[in-house]
Amino acid sequence: MSQEPICPCEELIHPRRLFNPPGRDTLLYRVGEFATFREALLQARPGEVELAGWRPSARGDLALQLLEWWAYLADLLTFYNERIVHDAYLRTAASPGTVERLVRVLGYRPRPGLGATGLIAALSSSRTPLTLPRGLAIQSKPGPGEKPEIFELDEDTLVDPSGSLAAEVVVPTNLVDRTDVLLRGTVSTLRVGEQLLLVARDWAATSTGYQVVTVAKVSREKDSRGGAVTRVILGKPITAELLPPGATTAPATSYRLLRAGQTALRFPFDTSLSKPGVIHLESIFRNILPGDWLLLSNEPLQLARVKTNSEEITFVPKSPPTGTLPIPIPHTVLTFELATLAAPPVVSFAWQEVGELVDEPPKSVLASGLELALEGPLPLPEGATGRHVLLEDSTGQGTRGLATPIGDAATHHVLISEADPPTVLTPPLRLLHNLLPVSRGATVAGEVLGSGDSSLAGQSFVLQKSPLTYLGEGAGYRSTLIIRVDGIEWKEVPSFHGQAPDARIFVTREDEEQKTRVLFGDGVRGARLPTGVENVVASYRHGSGADAPEAGTLSVLLQPRPGLQSVRNPVPVTGGADPDPASKLKQLAPRSVLTFGRAISAGDYEALALDSPSVNRARAYWTLDAQQQRPLLRLYVGDTLEAKKSAETSLRAASDPQRRVEVLLAQEKPVRLTLEVVMDPRFDKEDVEEGVRLALLDPETGLFGVKTARIGTTVYDSQIYEACLRVPGTLAVHELRFVLLVPSKGDDGKTPLQEQLEDRPDHSPGEGGFYVVLEEQDLTLNVKEAAPHES
Repeated sequence: MSQEPICPCEELIHPRRLFNPPGRDTLLYRVGEFATFREALLQARPGEVELAGWRPSARGDLALQLLEWWAYLADLLTFYNERIVHDAYLRTAASPGTVERLVRVLGYRPRPGLGATGLIAALSSSRTPLTLPRGLAIQSKPGPGEKPEIFELDEDTLVDPSGSLAAEVVVPTNLVDRTDVLLRGTVSTLRVGEQLLLVARDWAATSTGYQVVTVAKVSREKDSRGGAVTRVILGKPITAELLPPGATTAPATSYRLLRAGQTALRFPFDTSLSKPGVIHLESIFRNILPGDWLLLSNEPLQLARVKTNSEEITFVPKSPPTGTLPIPIPHTVLTFELATLAAPPVVSFAWQEVGELVDEPPKSVLASGLELALEGPLPLPEGATGRHVLLEDSTGQGTRGLATPIGDAATHHVLISEADPPTVLTPPLRLLHNLLPVSRGATVAGEVLGSGDSSLAGQSFVLQKSPLTYLGEGAGYRSTLIIRVDGIEWKEVPSFHGQAPDARIFVTREDEEQKTRVLFGDGVRGARLPTGVENVVASYRHGSGADAPEAGTLSVLLQPRPGLQSVRNPVPVTGGADPDPASKLKQLAPRSVLTFGRAISAGDYEALALDSPSVNRARAYWTLDAQQQRPLLRLYVGDTLEAKKSAETSLRAASDPQRRVEVLLAQEKPVRLTLEVVMDPRFDKEDVEEGVRLALLDPETGLFGVKTARIGTTVYDSQIYEACLRVPGTLAVHELRFVLLVPSKGDDGKTPLQEQLEDRPDHSPGEGGFYVVLEEQDLTLNVKEAAPHES
């Protein structure tokens, strides 16, 4: 009834021998398939004689058809048996909801999606302060393919008039080595070739602190706010002689740019009268006063300050010819403080300011430690020395910070500290001081869940809107759900464990579709619901997830308010998170049994950090604090500052306060990969190339993906080969080049990435580092078809 297989590889073995070593992500549980079951059914049983003469036929043989039906049925049963076995173990479970049901046995509750929170700014058109009510709804402007998101004001907030102040960055311009200066406004009196005096405002009659400059070119420009400025190009660079004694920089606003209003010649009839520190002028100059500046036409030009001004009469000539009288000539005699300087042929005086020197506006500034000059005073709460504000730059981006007034109150200067994030801003800037705390979620008020029945234990109801909004709180989270039964508010608790029989409590649980079920007590742990008609009422907010509006898009007021002009969000809201995926639950749920909410071992710290919102990876190292001579646990997390703060909050609540823990942001190590892939010509080339890219870069499963690349883990060439060879159609991988991109400071001060070939089979990112392929073009694939003899 059966034939010997033509090829040994076609041999059918039944039942299949099963072997499942530890650590596998899939299990072998099927004892057979259709072909093996059919083969087994066609084999004669030992001692069978009734069917010894039966020869099944491929045509019209009902007996053969019945056997094949049974083989088909056995194939289906073993297939589903294997799927059931997979879903019975946490490591291999794959069906939707199965992982959550398994971890529930451990008492582990998967973290639901969290709503983002943040600060936005209100601009008021009212002349008096106004109060914005809690629950004020603001909607985002969605991009292509996106849905709008609704945020609400968390508390009643008082806002001041306006709410916005123009801010100029105070960054002193060092004039030394510059070839130009900047004047406020439009200056039209300058001429090319004209000599001007650049001098410190507090010049103290020393040999330095000033310089004579020549105008080479004048151009009229606009500053970052559209105001007029005049740029004066100089014939030569400004030198260090501009620096007063002891100074290291020459700030532009500490200097004056002057033009001489008058000049005077030295007394021409008797030059011997003028001596060092004294000069006799050609005539009377009563407008020269003590303290005025004189520019002496010596070589080089020198500046001096007038000490005294007196008048003398000199008879010329001293020895007149016989019969003539000398001519009396009155003239001015000046003494100046630098008595060592020789009297020059010409002096310049009566200085007039050409224009006000201003600082060169920076093209970009780092927000941290920034000094700003505001167009008006910053309103401060009573008794406060500073105010939390938002800064918005010309691109609509910004940062949060604390603005503290400094210096003279009339100048309206503030210092920005606690910048978060410490981002780079592009002037001009605006300071927004009416801040509104908002969080994601649209309110559903007074939703009737159903009727209570005291005869029933453990009643439950499902919220109509989903997902329920949860907001991060400390190391955990809280829901926005409020339940009232017969008008009395009941309290939400994590579980019924340890609750009194009369406790008015409830718990919430999410299913695989993120619908929220509200569960009540059974009279043993938690009170039963009292009997009533539609007496169980819920108020809550719905909406959550990692997707959050970008800066500048959270600006649509759904409920216009009198006096409220608009709202702005130069800083994106943060803290939103998707529900924990099954892959994360498989990792975190077993660890939760070991940690029980407290951290002792390095693995505990990693587990608690990974259970924090926004944390994609974590790695803990024990080391020695050399200064304090005690153990130190150094925990690295990726990938953002938000993740670092989230991990710090979680560990603060769960770790031993006597044990020093340092949370650091992991350092990404960008790499560039080049490899040659030999493919089976029967496969599509584009499919093979895309498969290799996903095997290396896919965020969930790729070797260099966010969920896969661990901190401090060595990557071997063999792992790259293995990942590529798992792609269907890939036959071989050659010419692998693993290049590390390291920053190197260039001549222009920038830090370009420089290639550093790692010509070895193992690549270690070091403590706290992890490899990442930043751009898709950093993975270069040369896919070619195999020669006929190779395939």
